[in-house]
Amino acid sequence: MASVYKRKQSPVWYAAYFRADGSRVHRSTGHKNKQRAIEVAVEWEKAEAAAFKAHANLQPEIAAVVAKAGREASAGQLTLDKARRHLMEIYRLCSNEEFPAYSIKDWLKHWLVENRKRVSDATMVRYENSVSAVLAALGSTQKKDLTLLTTEDVQRVQSSLAKGDTKASTVNFKVQDFKNAIRAAFEQGIIDRNVGLPVKPLPTEDSELRGEFTIVEIRKLIAVATKDWKGAVLIAAQTGLRLSNIADLAWSEVHLKTRELVLTPVKQRKGKAEVICIPMTGTVHHMLQEQAKGKKPLEGPVFLTLAGRKKATLSTSFRNLMNKAGIPREAPLPGGHTGVRSFHSLRHFYVSALANAQVPEDVRKTLAAHKSGEIHRIYTHHNKETLRKAVATLPKLDDDDSKV
Repeated sequence: MASVYKRKQSPVWYAAYFRADGSRVHRSTGHKNKQRAIEVAVEWEKAEAAAFKAHANLQPEIAAVVAKAGREASAGQLTLDKARRHLMEIYRLCSNEEFPAYSIKDWLKHWLVENRKRVSDATMVRYENSVSAVLAALGSTQKKDLTLLTTEDVQRVQSSLAKGDTKASTVNFKVQDFKNAIRAAFEQGIIDRNVGLPVKPLPTEDSELRGEFTIVEIRKLIAVATKDWKGAVLIAAQTGLRLSNIADLAWSEVHLKTRELVLTPVKQRKGKAEVICIPMTGTVHHMLQEQAKGKKPLEGPVFLTLAGRKKATLSTSFRNLMNKAGIPREAPLPGGHTGVRSFHSLRHFYVSALANAQVPEDVRKTLAAHKSGEIHRIYTHHNKETLRKAVATLPKLDDDDSKV
């Protein structure tokens, strides 16, 4: 039975009572009034008694689950799934909570939702494509409980994705995204082992090498391009911006008076995105002035025919532009290799042109919004005059030297 007592030099009463496990506990009631202290002590002991009774009532229920599992085992009917269900029931009885359970498919969908808060839209599209490909490769296995996922399952996904003409680098991206989802489940304690860890990337000897455009080829592209595509090619070759940024470029990001583009590059983590400021060359500034004629107020997208289109559609349109200009997709590289050209090759041209003009590497990184080897964005703070001098070294892409 609960009792109360006082300690020397303490104005409050202490309670002594038994816990559900039979141990004796001494605890301050926090009350100076003896009667109130007794009431509190009795309440505490009653709560412990109720917990003991509930625990005692659980024993036959748990025993019944164990007995059922024993009968199934004796009859050779205890499968891994049945054993897991029995454990889940015991967990529910003891904790009064449902055991957290996901199928492989459910977890991958959950992983996508969680990542949507943290990664860029472009990365999110890649994750979604990877998950779709992985689920297709898993087939009916995707319905299996996540805790039953094995390293062999991950290897089978890799082998399935590698069939056909899919390049090893593409397979590696998709499998790595799958492994990232598995690692997240492991780190959250949902699975006991990171089963994706032993699966190594495929060798990438078959991966495409990137080729560059020459100045002559870029001028050919500009000569046959529509007004919007001409602007997109010029900006890419003289700012290094990616296709998605250029296609959706808004007038709010164009500062004609200060001759700057001020925007957030694609491929940045949410929460870590940084706004960059890129000086315009005279050619880009002149082109944007022409685009702005007759538009008041200047708002909305700069390139109406490109804005809002899917990247794949834009890439196809650019390949058609290359065909129209008579520019082959492949180009020879040093060492007897062959490089493949795409819109992204204009970015390569930009970075190479800066390097060939001996623009310092840290300035080039700032202008191109490049990442460092540690995969963290590095923006060295340079004054605008330094950046303007750097872009002034770029080759002219038109015949009017006054646009400087």
